[in-house]
Amino acid sequence: VRIMYPINSENCKYIPIANDMKLRADAYSDLGVVVHEYGHHVGHTLGVSSLTPGDHTWDNNLADRLENKSWGIKLAWNEGTATVFSALAQEYYADKLYGIQYAADASYTSYREKSSTISYETGYDTKKGEACEGEIITLFWDIYDSGNNEIHDTISLGHETFKIIAASKAKTFSEFTEYFYAHYPQHRDAFNKLLTHHG
Repeated sequence: VRIMYPINSENCKYIPIANDMKLRADAYSDLGVVVHEYGHHVGHTLGVSSLTPGDHTWDNNLADRLENKSWGIKLAWNEGTATVFSALAQEYYADKLYGIQYAADASYTSYREKSSTISYETGYDTKKGEACEGEIITLFWDIYDSGNNEIHDTISLGHETFKIIAASKAKTFSEFTEYFYAHYPQHRDAFNKLLTHHG
């Protein structure tokens, strides 16, 4: 992947056809954003991402916002899984990231507004379904983490979580769900609890 920095843009982005990561000037101080963009590269390389660009935010139902369900659920999956990769990669290397601000802190911090921090554990609790990237992120965080005494979270797959995403070759959360049910029937009840909780 080629990194282009700095760029004169409001946003960071990954361009899969060119295999370019483009980072705006102030993104250097936010590891989460940088690894999120790299997560797009990983998703594209592993075949769990589609070429579905679009404006997005954590708490929007993108199918409604874009007035296109197919586009919205694919975009939410792309953005959600890129953030999941970023979160899990930072957790995996947490001991090496010690002292780096906003790194491996179980939350997403906006590089444009450092006061805007969203917990992977709680998100915005939007219950907007698979067209909402925030729901995808918080659900996969629940699959990853130890549960923290949450009654809806009885599964803890740790870093196997992203390996399962990669193996699924899914392009939407619905496709992932079908794969998970077929290959991990022992976790069906726990997964259903998460689906109910996250809406």
